[in-house]
Amino acid sequence: MIIAMPNAPTKSYSDDNALRAKRLKNQVRVYYGPAQKTILSDFSADISMGGLFLSTTLPFKTGQALTLYFSLPGQEEAVKCNARVAWINNEKKLYKPELPVGVGVEFVDLSPENLASLNSYLNLEANW
Repeated sequence: MIIAMPNAPTKSYSDDNALRAKRLKNQVRVYYGPAQKTILSDFSADISMGGLFLSTTLPFKTGQALTLYFSLPGQEEAVKCNARVAWINNEKKLYKPELPVGVGVEFVDLSPENLASLNSYLNLEANW
């Protein structure tokens, strides 16, 4: 779930280059919405310890604060965290042409449990 959050914290795990290094192409359903009453979903195109790319045609602004909710295959707990839109791939200008239209989302406050779950998932998938 991605829900607009007006005053999300600014601490980010993506500042650590080692955490960002592992980027895995995948499709994970991500739930989001502008408010709790409206829940939408789309799929990720890739994911890393620093964030994910969300394939969506909905308009977002760079820096927009969000809340994400998604489940990783093989992990018991779903990931729920605050995030921010780091960059945008729109139809008129593809910032990263290898990716579809959507937004690059940076995780802001992954809990230690979510961080461990994401790390475990990325390590497991990278070894296949």
